[in-house]
Amino acid sequence: MPNLQDRRVCLAIGVANAQPLDWLPGAATAARDIAAWARCSGFDAVTLLTDQAEVGQTRWTKGDAEPAEIDHPDGLAVTIPRIKEELLRLLPAGELTHWLVLHFAGHGLRQDSVRTLWLPTDWERESRAIAVEALKASLESYGIENLTLVSDACRDFANRPSTANLAPDPVLGRGPVQPVQPGLDRFNAVEDGKAAFMIPGKTAAESVCILSGSLANALWGHEPKAFSDRRHAQIDSDSLLRFISVQTGKVGELYGLESQAEVIRGYGRGAPEMIYFDGSEPPAPLSPPIVWPPPGVKPQRLGIPAADAVEAAIDRLSSINLPGGAPPPLGPGDRATALDHITGGFDLAQAIEQIELPGLTASAKRMLEWQAGAAAVTAKQGLERAARQHRRSRIRRSLRSGQRRISWDANLIMTGGQPVAVWAPSRGRQVGLKSWMVDLDGREAVQLIVEYADGLFAPVVLYAGLATLLTHDGVGRITGWMCAPPHATDAASLALTNGAIAELQTTRLSPGAADRLAASLRHEKHANPMLGAIAAYLYDYTGDRDNIRRMAYYYASQGQPIPYDVALLGLLETRGQYERVIAHVPPVQARPDGHAEGLPNFARRATGSVTGPVAGFCPWLRQGWDYVASPEPVEEPLTFALQAALPFLLNSSFTALSREGALALVAHFGLEAQS
Repeated sequence: MPNLQDRRVCLAIGVANAQPLDWLPGAATAARDIAAWARCSGFDAVTLLTDQAEVGQTRWTKGDAEPAEIDHPDGLAVTIPRIKEELLRLLPAGELTHWLVLHFAGHGLRQDSVRTLWLPTDWERESRAIAVEALKASLESYGIENLTLVSDACRDFANRPSTANLAPDPVLGRGPVQPVQPGLDRFNAVEDGKAAFMIPGKTAAESVCILSGSLANALWGHEPKAFSDRRHAQIDSDSLLRFISVQTGKVGELYGLESQAEVIRGYGRGAPEMIYFDGSEPPAPLSPPIVWPPPGVKPQRLGIPAADAVEAAIDRLSSINLPGGAPPPLGPGDRATALDHITGGFDLAQAIEQIELPGLTASAKRMLEWQAGAAAVTAKQGLERAARQHRRSRIRRSLRSGQRRISWDANLIMTGGQPVAVWAPSRGRQVGLKSWMVDLDGREAVQLIVEYADGLFAPVVLYAGLATLLTHDGVGRITGWMCAPPHATDAASLALTNGAIAELQTTRLSPGAADRLAASLRHEKHANPMLGAIAAYLYDYTGDRDNIRRMAYYYASQGQPIPYDVALLGLLETRGQYERVIAHVPPVQARPDGHAEGLPNFARRATGSVTGPVAGFCPWLRQGWDYVASPEPVEEPLTFALQAALPFLLNSSFTALSREGALALVAHFGLEAQS
């Protein structure tokens, strides 16, 4: 058995040149600073990957006097194959790793509340991006005890066609060891649906990303408030997470920005605290603190900006692609008044106007240009918030419309779109407008695929005793599906479900919501299984597989089939195939008292071993297919039949397929059209 020996490694990535997006020189310097800290802190191996010649790409191994420059045939482009190559160098087969620090600075986005993407240098040409959650899952089979994951990237919504349809890439395939969930410290530059910021300096080298700059100053020991109250002269996981959450917000306020980082602690197995700075053995040589660029003077409101500046601002905002295709509220009429109704709109026009003032120094002009960009981002975020709120309301209305039709006469109700066939393993008959009764033939749950006239195919699951509601938005997208008992379809009973489905698709569902969703599973035999599926992804995001398995225990102990996604993310062993797959849920130990502060009892109690059937033969949410693409051995019985469908997934938070992918599943699982 390889010896752990406290091996520590770091990969720092800075993508500054992800064209055609804005140049981010601060991303390269951020990666350089994190790599320098890891080297000077005595890590065993450190790799720096940037696409900027001024910073370059280097490898360093403990004992080397200086980092060695990487002369790669692909040049300086930071691509997915390059990241894979360097990760495999740092995590070789046969060696276990006590701690991996994986840092990324650059452009990123969110496709929904459970899918995070990082953009490599060649993202547009390859139409591929790094699927962060799938990469995190893959790392579990590379012998890592602790993982620090730093994402200094936007988590803005993927609105443009070029970003909305990116193929997610997990970077790594299956590793050489059995998967074990590592302890996790996770730093995200901002909360979901928001933009991260780089503060421009007088030169590219002086530009600073807010999260990485705050983190670097703490890691080097320059921030007294980052030190632990429990450990003498040390910065540990808890103290660093707390400090960064506060400090990033304070730095943002200096520049009029909303930039509080999201920080998450996942405990893995045992999860000793990670020590980021130890005063008895500080990094050597010690780097000086990062100096924040002067904030400059925010453009002042000196009356209504000139008409040409107003028009320039409106033109800039009119190019924004909003969620759901909603147009910016900048129609005909008083253009200045319309702009003033948009948060940041007048600030943008004022900055544009002042950029043209005579006598400005190059530094002053650069700061005004940056302030114009920051005002545009603020305005964009305001417009997107309004558009997302509108979409959330529309999804809730669509769900409520269908829920009012739920009765004992049908177990499949559809709203929106034009369904043309229901593919099922057993007989079914249409009993009303977009309403069906499908026989379960004594089974606890069955998988269906609904075919629509627009060529979209939507897999859904029927549960015994529950009705399934499927909603189509009428323009080629599934807006959600859920299950409910016919006797409890009032708005109050389904408010939690409707809110979770709507918030999932508009980046508003935070990891902290997992306990709230999972709480509904403890006592209700007919608990809505979709809530468990969504909660599983939130728990996976925070590195909490134990609570995924606790949910599986609650389902099985209540005699209700375990949602496919819960079984998949819980890494449950399964047997059987096709019509009946049985999952074994292993026992889960109670969470130690020191790691259970603030958690409800059901999220920390011990649960026993139990078996139960799995509901469905494919992931309910689109995110689950990233795990299908690179399964762990224990997942293969659940995923081996799905590979043929992978190229035919459609862009949707819930699984949707084109005809080729759906018919491949129909043929494999023996479904027949009921029309």
